[in-house]
Amino acid sequence: MEDRPAKRLAATVVTVDAWEGLLDEIQRMDWASYAMWPSTEWYVPSRVPKAFAALRRVHSHRGSRAAYQQFMDALAHNHEGWVYAAAAPGADLLARTARILEGWARITSLEVLIDLTCFAADASFRSPRGDLVRLATAIRDAAAPLRPDLERWRAARPDQVPAGPGWCSPEPDNHRAFRDVASSAAVLLETLQDNDEALLPEM
Repeated sequence: MEDRPAKRLAATVVTVDAWEGLLDEIQRMDWASYAMWPSTEWYVPSRVPKAFAALRRVHSHRGSRAAYQQFMDALAHNHEGWVYAAAAPGADLLARTARILEGWARITSLEVLIDLTCFAADASFRSPRGDLVRLATAIRDAAAPLRPDLERWRAARPDQVPAGPGWCSPEPDNHRAFRDVASSAAVLLETLQDNDEALLPEM
C-alpha cells in the first residue's frame, strides 16, 4: 500500500531543497552589474534578491499583488513602463521559480513574467560578460520553455481560464485578476503567442 504522507513529505523536501538552491544562486548573482543606462538612476540592485526571497511567504491574493508590485519595482520602473536590464536574468529565474513553488507564489511569478514579456522594449545592452543582449528577446526566450508546464496548468481548470486578446493593454479592464494558476498560465501562453507573431518577418 502506498505511503501517501511519506510521499508528500519527500516531495516537500525536494521542493524546499530546490528553492533553497535557487535562492542561493540568486543571492550570489552580481545584480549591481546590471545597473546600466537607461535604468541607472532608478534601478536598485538589492531589491531583486529581496523580491525573490519574499515569494516563499506569499499565501494569499493580497500577498500575491504585493509581491508582484515588489518585483515590478525591482526589475522595472513600474509607473513608467521601463524594464531594466536585470529583467533578462530575472525572467529566467522567475520561470524556474514557477516550476518549483506552487499556489500564489507560482501565480505571482507568472504574472510578473506576463508583464515583463508585454512591456520590455527591444533595446539591446551589453551583459556583464560582454555579450550583446536584446532585452525583449531574452525575456521571451526565458519564458518560452515553460510552455509545456503552462499547457498542463491551464488544462487543470479549463472552466476558470479567461478568453480574449488584450493582455498587454494598460487599460484597467484588460488587467488580470490574479485568480488561479490556470488563469495566469493561460494569459502567459497567449502573451507568448502574440509576442511570437509580432516577431515574424513580413512576407
